[in-house]
Amino acid sequence: MENALIRDFSQADTLIFSTKNPAERDYYRGILSYRAKRLKESIELLNTSIRLRPQWPRPYFVRGRVHYDLGLFQKTLEDYRIFLQFVPESSQGNYHAGLTFFAMDRIQDARLYFDRAIDLSPRHPVYFHDRGIVLFFLRQDYLGAREDFIRAISLDPSNIKASLHMGAVSHELGQWNLAQGELGIYLAFKSDDPEAHYLMGRVLHEQGNISGAI
Repeated sequence: MENALIRDFSQADTLIFSTKNPAERDYYRGILSYRAKRLKESIELLNTSIRLRPQWPRPYFVRGRVHYDLGLFQKTLEDYRIFLQFVPESSQGNYHAGLTFFAMDRIQDARLYFDRAIDLSPRHPVYFHDRGIVLFFLRQDYLGAREDFIRAISLDPSNIKASLHMGAVSHELGQWNLAQGELGIYLAFKSDDPEAHYLMGRVLHEQGNISGAI
């Protein structure tokens, strides 16, 4: 299912010509509308696909993505609930449900679904990164967050955003030298990020480097 969803999103413009099934055609058309940011049109097409073939799980997942972008989080959760009834082992379904709970400030639920996504797909860096954000910003589990950010970087060394968040963790733990190094790595790639410069200034101030903090 995971590979099928990835294929559908990336190849909908060609897959639409490979089927004569009306439900599948509207499903692919719905993806194309979603990719083009025509969200209401996408919802209409996916509704038709589901009406024609209600036991097919994939349109529920895509409709959940569209509802999320529209800020309709209760409808998003309902789509993912149905999708996960069909495909409980989908790491993407669990991850996106976690994102939705996070957006709704339902942090315990977000953590639960991120945990499930990681259990199902333990080599997906974004799952660790986003669970680390939950642990850091809303649970204040700094050591757990650091473990997740380290894991995210080990799986995807290009994930420099995790270096920023690790710097924030080290700052909260009072590990100023470590924070300075982690933030320095991030700023080497994102020198125009005001959030990172502000945090670096706070770290330098805590180290007594007042001139460097200004």
